[in-house]
Amino acid sequence: MLELDVLKSNANAAELDRTTILEYLYLMEERAAHPLSIALAEGAKKEGVNIQDNKYELTDHNFMAGEGVEAIINGMKVNVGNERLFRRLDMFDSLPESEKAKVQGWELMGATIGFMSIGDHGIVCSYCAADAVRPESKQVLAEFRKMGINIIMLTGDNRKTAIAIGTPIGLTEDMIKSGLLPAEKLDIVCKTTEEFEARGTSIFVKQKTVLMCGDGVNDAPALAAANIGVAMGHGAALAMSTADVCLLDSSLFKLVYALRMGKAVKAKIVQNVTFSIVVKIIVVVFALLGRLDLLWAIVSDIVGMVIVTTNGMLLLTGNKTIEKKKANKTNEKKKAEINITKITSFD
Repeated sequence: MLELDVLKSNANAAELDRTTILEYLYLMEERAAHPLSIALAEGAKKEGVNIQDNKYELTDHNFMAGEGVEAIINGMKVNVGNERLFRRLDMFDSLPESEKAKVQGWELMGATIGFMSIGDHGIVCSYCAADAVRPESKQVLAEFRKMGINIIMLTGDNRKTAIAIGTPIGLTEDMIKSGLLPAEKLDIVCKTTEEFEARGTSIFVKQKTVLMCGDGVNDAPALAAANIGVAMGHGAALAMSTADVCLLDSSLFKLVYALRMGKAVKAKIVQNVTFSIVVKIIVVVFALLGRLDLLWAIVSDIVGMVIVTTNGMLLLTGNKTIEKKKANKTNEKKKAEINITKITSFD
């Protein structure tokens, strides 16, 4: 849902009607790959935005990591991004108190808040985008805990929004790290990885592994630094090219399945290697005692190979079908997407 209110408290406001603001917003966001940018562009299109040829000239479009985007449109500097960006530009404090109160209300809803400024007009609109929490998130996090996996949420959203999103799916406040720039996400992952590697040098402590899962451009550095980087399907191209593993879609059940399958494969390898060694030892012992001829040695080798192969092929069954059904059922019930909840324009 899109709403746009224009306050005509000064002469400049008359030049920036609803359509004009949506056109500027569409121009800034339609070329970006971030899910929020895609949602804003789609929301503007649903409002009937149709950019005519040669109406706007856009140059110097630039992505600012952890903040937003900037460009020059018809000779005016345009910025679209979060509160951090506009505090850095010394624009945020100029917002009316009524608008700041409205933004705080959006934050309590667990929404992502952003603003747009146009040239000398200053900040002309604010928008509120709510991430639809994946319906399987709570169940998936519970499965992780059963597997002994510690979970930390890393997000660039502010503290109130992060808590509003993380708490309902089973995360405690100490598990949520908010307001992070890409470099800060990278720093957390690197420090955790180094800490685990240092502990793993002792033969009495099992080394732990850091897995980072993300889908945005801001996640790419952390994905590259983690022991295992996992990119969600339909995410940013940079994230998918940087990660070690790329899921085919955005179902979190696929991540649970991948972890379970990894553990199962490791267990099968141990079983098959152990079985093969034991069989070889038995064959060698009987051969040395003169109780085993060449024919039975060949038979034992073939039988052992068949058993090992069959044991490995059991991985093709198991819970793969079950997890696939769960993922399909969840995706059909509610597709995870970003929904625009409100946009308000002001001077």
